[in-house]
Amino acid sequence: TYRDYGREAMHNLIFGNPEIYELFKPDLDGKFNEGLLEGERKGLLEGERKGKLEGKREGKREGKREGKLETARNLMRMGFSHDVIFQATGLKPEEYL
Repeated sequence: TYRDYGREAMHNLIFGNPEIYELFKPDLDGKFNEGLLEGERKGLLEGERKGKLEGKREGKREGKREGKLETARNLMRMGFSHDVIFQATGLKPEEYL
């Protein structure tokens, strides 16, 4: 079988010999195109999955940051010092001021 023979050896046998290639060509063209389309489909799905995952991560990061900023604003209105606000929220002065 194809696997037993080895992919590279089978590839060389089929594509390296025009007579053998002509025997396999109708099947190879169809299988190649099917494989190409299937690979493309899987790649698109994987890309979409990774994009959604990264979007969720980015949304969580942004949400946490917004929450810290809101807390800092509330603490500021309540009269807490900058040092206390930065310690409580974990924000750095350049992130808030």
